[in-house]
Amino acid sequence: MSLVSGPAHVLRGIALGCVVLVGCSQPIDGGAVRRDGPTAQSAAPATQASAGAPAPTSSTDASFTPRLSDTVVQSGLSIPWDLAFAADGRMFVTERVGNILIFESGAPNARRLSNTAVPQMRAMGEAGLMGIALDPAFATNGLLYVCASRTD
Repeated sequence: MSLVSGPAHVLRGIALGCVVLVGCSQPIDGGAVRRDGPTAQSAAPATQASAGAPAPTSSTDASFTPRLSDTVVQSGLSIPWDLAFAADGRMFVTERVGNILIFESGAPNARRLSNTAVPQMRAMGEAGLMGIALDPAFATNGLLYVCASRTD
């Protein structure tokens, strides 16, 4: 894999946004806490308490069971792999086959603003267009970085 950056592989000034998040409907490990060492942390993801239900006092509380729900935000994607959000709410999504999708927000069915194909992807298994990160100064320089497996 290689980190692709530089003028030929950088999107500049493109508005991105969308949310492609699907949560688990069942607690991971039954809501159990992992204790693999002195610095181990809870394996249960953060959740919001339901209205009317008392909030747990601690994520390590044995009676704590996270309440998760699934919300499909976008459909019809081709093996979506990673996502990143711009400060203005735009969402960037990578598809393993080599597309960088930009949606106007993370809201369900948000409008797709663009689809940019990264050439010469080696898309198979754990290879292809994978991770995406926005430059810390993305709002001013428009740079983003992707991790990609290529055929060149």
